[in-house]
Amino acid sequence: MRSSHIRFRVLLLAAIAAHSYADAQPADSSARPEPPDDWWLGFHGGSVWSSHSGVPMWEPMSGEVGADGLGYVVGLDATIRAGDYWYMAAVIDFEAWHATSAQSRDVELAMIEGVVDDTVVRRAAVIVDTEIDDATVRQTVLYGVVVLGSMETTHLAFELGPTFSLFVVGNLRRQMRLDPSESGRFANPSGLPVTNDGRTMMLFDSDIPRRVANRLGILGGLRAWHRVSAALDAWAALRYDVALTNVDEAGRWSASAVLLTVGLELDI
Repeated sequence: MRSSHIRFRVLLLAAIAAHSYADAQPADSSARPEPPDDWWLGFHGGSVWSSHSGVPMWEPMSGEVGADGLGYVVGLDATIRAGDYWYMAAVIDFEAWHATSAQSRDVELAMIEGVVDDTVVRRAAVIVDTEIDDATVRQTVLYGVVVLGSMETTHLAFELGPTFSLFVVGNLRRQMRLDPSESGRFANPSGLPVTNDGRTMMLFDSDIPRRVANRLGILGGLRAWHRVSAALDAWAALRYDVALTNVDEAGRWSASAVLLTVGLELDI
């Protein structure tokens, strides 16, 4: 009887020791599910200031001009907060803008002058008006690093990433008009469209000659976030899209843009 009582006490002590040892061991981390990634889906819109550099001139002029103007951007973005201070964002948006330029030039032209409509060839002061209409669908992958604040509150981040754009519209309209101080009108031996009693001549009005289909660039800038609620963020960004490729196949001009956008992000 005594030996049975001793065996029961030994088994009870062994069970208590095993239970205490199990409680003292760390839990198996491999069995725990990983914390979910912080996914946010949003939409944005804003304004675009575009700049075309190196736009080529044609006969009877030579050289190149620049053109700039305003437009708009709208799109969608998906953001993953991959760490405490950095994130990735996939962005797709539609941009459209209208760039213009007015350049004064001295060119040699056939002019009609005098009451008897004499045709003479001489140098004349003209103003060349260039208008460029662009529209692109742009895809961007941005990498952001928080430089001020925290992702849980208001913060400021620096962003950088590659862009790939598909040209939807790329039109060029160019006309030449006589300076107001000039007399006479264009002789126009080529039969180009004229207005203003022959003092304004349409040089080109169609798709950009030899325009490429795609555009590559680098987008970078600053974005400020503000936590509106547990599931909603608002943000504003100032970015610069630098062109890495040219507008036309001849490689004569490029188009870059400054974007000022605002957006909302929903936690999904």
